[in-house]
Amino acid sequence: MSPSTWSATSPLDLDADTFPPALEALFARPAATVPAVLLVVSPGARRDGWASRAAVAIAGGWSARGGDILLTDLSLDDPELHGRVGLDNDEGIADVIEFGLSLGRVAKDVPSGGFRLISAGAYVPDTAWLLSDPAWERLIVQCAGAGRTLLLYAPSDLAGIDALARRVGKAILLSGSTEVESIAAGLPAACSILLVLEAPVALVPAPTDAGLEAGGDPPLGGQGLESAIDLASDPETATTAPGEPSDDPDPVLMEPVFIRREPTRRRRISPVLWVLLLAALAAAGWFGAATYLKPRLADGDAVEPAPSRPAPPAPGPIAEVPLPYSVAVETHPHFGTALERVAALRAAEPGIAFFIAPVQVDGVVYHHVLAGLAQDTAVAGALMRHLVEGGHKTEPDSWAIRPTAWAYHLGDFRSLAEAEAREEELLAKGVPSYIVDLSGEGGAGNFRLYAGAYEGPAQGEVMARLLAEAGEEPRLIRRTGRPVE
Repeated sequence: MSPSTWSATSPLDLDADTFPPALEALFARPAATVPAVLLVVSPGARRDGWASRAAVAIAGGWSARGGDILLTDLSLDDPELHGRVGLDNDEGIADVIEFGLSLGRVAKDVPSGGFRLISAGAYVPDTAWLLSDPAWERLIVQCAGAGRTLLLYAPSDLAGIDALARRVGKAILLSGSTEVESIAAGLPAACSILLVLEAPVALVPAPTDAGLEAGGDPPLGGQGLESAIDLASDPETATTAPGEPSDDPDPVLMEPVFIRREPTRRRRISPVLWVLLLAALAAAGWFGAATYLKPRLADGDAVEPAPSRPAPPAPGPIAEVPLPYSVAVETHPHFGTALERVAALRAAEPGIAFFIAPVQVDGVVYHHVLAGLAQDTAVAGALMRHLVEGGHKTEPDSWAIRPTAWAYHLGDFRSLAEAEAREEELLAKGVPSYIVDLSGEGGAGNFRLYAGAYEGPAQGEVMARLLAEAGEEPRLIRRTGRPVE
């Protein structure tokens, strides 16, 4: 990632009541446009506890300005935020991903903070697996729909952070100026760096005398910290007395992975597993009772044959089927041009759904013209070839088959006329939309109105902003239905 893709580094003075303008602008954005933001923390920023203090300050400032903030500790190998705010590290984000606990269950109110904290969790099986789990997509979508923001505090060297960064799509770097480029290079291109924050120079502690004499850098990460919170809350984790030089030539490599975990604490059994265990025991008891009682029947006793089960009814027409793919036709920087192309394509191919999905790349909004509501890549491929043969697309290419499983739901309607009227009303507000057929049993209405189509919430940020500015509630759901014929 090029250094030109983010703004200049801004100092963040934690003793002041103000924040950098770029951060204030982020606080003011509609909640649905920022369902999740990564706070990527450099080793140097963690060294003296400045990064954890900054995370708490940002969460508190954002909350004070009306944000519903869930500050989440992803320093999984060395949890620190719970100690910073005086809470315990018991159930946390690891339990949400591994056992399916809800965010509301594990989030704890921070005294005098105005926000909630989700701790790391007392047991993390595998960091890379946890950050790569598809459940993150569901959590981000839930936050987008509820108007919440997951503020994810994550060390830059955390295994699996690249996979999570691709899903989140937005990051703030808490870093020293000399570490910015290396950290940015480790993030995927799909993750935009919103801004870089660092401690004011006067607040950065000088290296220790021992480190200067050896000609080396101060120790990285959280190893050897002497911050007031760490030493007061867990003095037994320190291997040397404060101020006493260490004999270890490389304390970073020799530190155990779970240095601050409770060593005598055993892994907890999830409540979900308890329920499953009880259900299994009940089933085993029933089976055993039936097996034991069956031989007790007298030889002359007649056993009534079990009544045969009626055949299940034939399934009714399916109202909604997943539509996770579309075909990219063309892209325009101007909304008016894209709108004209969609109108022309709809007139030329009335049996195909054409629509606009605006996205932002390096600060510039582009309007993708997409075609089709495809159930799989085979259907999308056939549609792409049809568009090429009809002269609507220049040439076939595999990239043009786009994953677009998520769209903004704008309502269900009993008639096509009602859906079309709503489509025109939204277009007058600057929001392009399209209609999907829900005919059949089980639907709340016969037609559904969608806006945009995206791989995930990060790509739908521009559309969410358009909807919020139009006074609509952005609600991202999985796209289902079938084209209107």
